[in-house]
Amino acid sequence: MRQDCVLLVFSVILVDILAIRVGERAKTLHLAKHMQIDSRVRRPIEIEVKDISITEENIVEFLASSSEIKDHSIHRREVSSQKTHQPDCTTYAFNDSHTQLIVHWAGRNSNVIIILTKNQLSSSIVSTTNVFVSKDYGKTFTKINEKLVIPDFLGGTQPALIDHYYNNPVYNSYYIFADVQNKYVFTTKDNGDTVNAFHVDFTPRTISFHPSNPYIAVAIDTDDIRKQFYLTRDFGTTWRNVQAGIKSFFWEDRQYGSENCLYLERLGVDGESNVLVTCDFFASTREVISHVLDFEVKDNYMFATKKVHLIGSPFSYTLQLWVSYERGPFYNAQLPHDLQHLDFYVADTSEDQVFLCVDHNQSASHLYISDTNGTRFSLSLENILYFNPYGSNKDSWLSYFKDESFADIEKINGMRGVYIASQLTNSSLSPNHQRSLITFNKGGEWQLLRAPAIDWLGRKSNCSLAPDCSLHVTQQFHFLYPGSRTVPVLSRSSAPGLVMATGSTGNKLGGLLNVYLSTDAGLNWREVLEGKHHFSIGDYGGILVAVKQFTLTNQILYSTDEGETWNTYNFTNIPIMVYGLLTQPGESTSVFFLFGSNPSLHSWKVVSINMTNVFYYVCQDSDYKRWSLMDNTMLQGCLLGHKLIVERRIPRTNCYNGPSYSRETSIENCSCTREDFECDFGFMQENASFSISSIRCVPDHVT
Repeated sequence: MRQDCVLLVFSVILVDILAIRVGERAKTLHLAKHMQIDSRVRRPIEIEVKDISITEENIVEFLASSSEIKDHSIHRREVSSQKTHQPDCTTYAFNDSHTQLIVHWAGRNSNVIIILTKNQLSSSIVSTTNVFVSKDYGKTFTKINEKLVIPDFLGGTQPALIDHYYNNPVYNSYYIFADVQNKYVFTTKDNGDTVNAFHVDFTPRTISFHPSNPYIAVAIDTDDIRKQFYLTRDFGTTWRNVQAGIKSFFWEDRQYGSENCLYLERLGVDGESNVLVTCDFFASTREVISHVLDFEVKDNYMFATKKVHLIGSPFSYTLQLWVSYERGPFYNAQLPHDLQHLDFYVADTSEDQVFLCVDHNQSASHLYISDTNGTRFSLSLENILYFNPYGSNKDSWLSYFKDESFADIEKINGMRGVYIASQLTNSSLSPNHQRSLITFNKGGEWQLLRAPAIDWLGRKSNCSLAPDCSLHVTQQFHFLYPGSRTVPVLSRSSAPGLVMATGSTGNKLGGLLNVYLSTDAGLNWREVLEGKHHFSIGDYGGILVAVKQFTLTNQILYSTDEGETWNTYNFTNIPIMVYGLLTQPGESTSVFFLFGSNPSLHSWKVVSINMTNVFYYVCQDSDYKRWSLMDNTMLQGCLLGHKLIVERRIPRTNCYNGPSYSRETSIENCSCTREDFECDFGFMQENASFSISSIRCVPDHVT
């Protein structure tokens, strides 16, 4: 029987971000998605709806695994509904049927929200576009297309085709809208009230603002074979061609140098690149490193890849990773094996260590942890799930849905050293051959996730009597997997310790998927909702909101006691298909936005739900507690001699933190335990059972 499906893609468009790559996509060196976001910069979020008419039969044909992709129908538990303290809800219908919606909150005490809708016919062509502006935080919107027009051949005007827009990091009312096809930019300094149009001599596909000067921006014409680099000093009125052959560039992070500095990856005649830095807009330049394939900058590290042919090696070539620490000299990174290196994926650089995923033979990828300098690596975890459209698993079904690299390893935000990873139990990409592991000391040891003892109905779980049974959670792989499309693991720095995830229990990732919640950074879990949901966190963790996926609904679920109880709220009389549940980035607000469509014919709707009223009062000092990871024999709440202690709201107080809340945090010294140490260079964790009570280091057998 035919079952039409909808492919839902949420992606962050990275704009004006310090020390983040701008330009051509790298092929041999990649950064994890969370590392491509600077918390100081507001970024648009894209929601895409694409009808792909996948049937059960052609999914089976496509993936050859029908039993793993069926969307099981199960019943949700009945939950209580509050009679008072109801949310405040408004719905706005756009009368717009475009397939992509890009939303941006201006932020910084602004009620402005800007939405761009478009149909993307190809990577470079859009057919029609609309731009909407809200001045009342999403309750109403005004279309400003009449201000975004260009001359036509008859002496009149025609609508511009807006492909992207860019928000200024200094003044949040300053925007540049780009018409890529017609080579126009439109500038506004008042959130679209007044707009100026300027024709440019290049394709304005890639624009980036100066970190602190609102009038300076740069751009690369990636469509031009010459890779011309342009500079404006007057907020887009005039542009000057200042360089050619620029593959990518990075603004310097203000923590490590002048904000005027730009790192540029300039192509050479041999296809390799030389990396230059200029701090005076090309009055002078200095070479940083030469003959590299790709280059990346993140925090206090710089990375570059080089292709080499080693005498006596069984491989025709291998890649080297060169690392600079604190902007010092580059050194060739040392990995404890003789395997081939096909590409590198930097999973994290926090706490002065580098988590590095290395693709060895397009089907085996391992995770390594470095020393402080990022130049000596030890094996942390074998066979991590990794995809590169140019390398690892490039011939799999993933290449049909994803054109960017990813590894299924998730940093738990707000915590030190906590990560969840998906490990392949054999070379197959099937969910039946994946399991989830967690580390609380940045890869020193990994262990299975503890499965809940009871399910969401209070019954004994299927893991209660099985010794090898654990919880497995979905990440980027399942976000793309036909028939699954689950929300990846959710954690926020604004809500330390809270983790929401979709998953299942057993000895592998598969079967019925439900929603799980941890209030202690992944140490213990509870099954809280039946079936697949969109979910989000607000009010610094004071409220959790969820809505059913892949079904018509008019109801959200919410909890103000960290998932112990859930209430329902009907946000409309007529059910809609919900494509996304979002809050303004930062998760300090208690206003949630549902992005959905009419059930019969696609037309965008946004539902704004202000949850402030569900709280009883504003929190007082007595409503908070000091919290850290549990002081038990396994963890001691300690990482590398330090214990993070944070202030958290007592769950059952049902009080409101509010947007002005400032969380108190402190770090205390503590005695190091076995969990604070990692295996030395050339050694690896003996992790067949992933039991933390029997961890020992053995010689690295990966050869």
